[in-house]
Amino acid sequence: MSGENITLQDIQRLQSALKIRGVVQKYAWGKVGRRSRVARFVTDVVPDERLAEYWLGVHERGSAQIVLPEGGLCDLVRILPQDNPLPFLLKVLSIDESLGLSIQSHPDRALAGRLHKRSPEHYPDVNHKPELGVALSPVEILYGFKSLAELLSVLECLPMVKSVFPQSVASDLAQCSREANGELLKRIFSSVLRADSILVSNVVREIVAAEPGICAERDIIARLSKAHGESDPGLIAVILMNIVSLAEGEGVFIAPNVPHAYLSGDLIECMACSDNVIRAGLTQKHCDIDTLIATCAYDSIGMPPLTLQALQDSGVTKFEVPVDDFELGVVPTGKSARLVDSSRHRILLSVDGISEICNHESGATITLADGEAALLVADSGGYECRCVSGRVFIAS
Repeated sequence: MSGENITLQDIQRLQSALKIRGVVQKYAWGKVGRRSRVARFVTDVVPDERLAEYWLGVHERGSAQIVLPEGGLCDLVRILPQDNPLPFLLKVLSIDESLGLSIQSHPDRALAGRLHKRSPEHYPDVNHKPELGVALSPVEILYGFKSLAELLSVLECLPMVKSVFPQSVASDLAQCSREANGELLKRIFSSVLRADSILVSNVVREIVAAEPGICAERDIIARLSKAHGESDPGLIAVILMNIVSLAEGEGVFIAPNVPHAYLSGDLIECMACSDNVIRAGLTQKHCDIDTLIATCAYDSIGMPPLTLQALQDSGVTKFEVPVDDFELGVVPTGKSARLVDSSRHRILLSVDGISEICNHESGATITLADGEAALLVADSGGYECRCVSGRVFIAS
């Protein structure tokens, strides 16, 4: 069986899980070399390279490869029918805390279509991008907007920020009832992202000069300003957003149009198959401030619910998400999961240990070491996944 002429039907007839190799993305915000969690999933790590993401799935910016029984490789995109590709991407992220990711959102489907038509070089596909992040280590993230009451509390610690707001915005904020007010939040967000760069620099310098530990926002801005410079408006946008800490094993769902930014840590991400990102700060990549301001979900106020392990099903502990594009579960150490025959393709990723995957019908078994992944193609029989150590993440 060679990679040149293999078909999906050939793989189904094997009735065996097959190992796959993902694609590394070397973005500027990734951790360096062996410090990066991504280094565990690849060979020949270059010591000074930034390894940001590891992709398992099919996308024009990177398709996983199937490791064939004879040892050859085949791009996953070659064997999947065009009308039934993988609707999800499974990723590993490793974020340098001195850089963080950009202030960003992901478009809904309707917006993605318009953006792709307008600027395909910046918005490479027409799909939406809801995503679930599950922490492999402590993770810090900016998510949605603070309530006005919480924002006013932070402004009491960092009053210099008020000078960025136009007089009308400052006046309305002073007179607000401290209740949710999406229109006022939009005006505040807009005034921050569109603020004069010299004014932003002056305010950021004052924030950095404030007492360390006076509030979490001050410390984050001081840390990120070293890499991004004092004039980046995304630094002040930090003050408007919720600071969320994920413990290992906790997850957070990010819906389309919700502003967010991962700031530090290592995590698993499962998302709809898209690479559309609307950015507005803390990055050297293309920023589209007007679009972000116009399309943000200003009702995303307050802290997000943190998804803990729940919904036991056939030995798989699943994370609940309100979308149909993907499902993510985990099998913990010492547990087995029975995976019934399915019309959907599944990807398994072994983390921090060893797992065994056996096909019920053929008895064919493969072993995954730490960082190795496998593909279970649709209609290839049922499987048993036994987690000897560590954890196994299952995406479908």
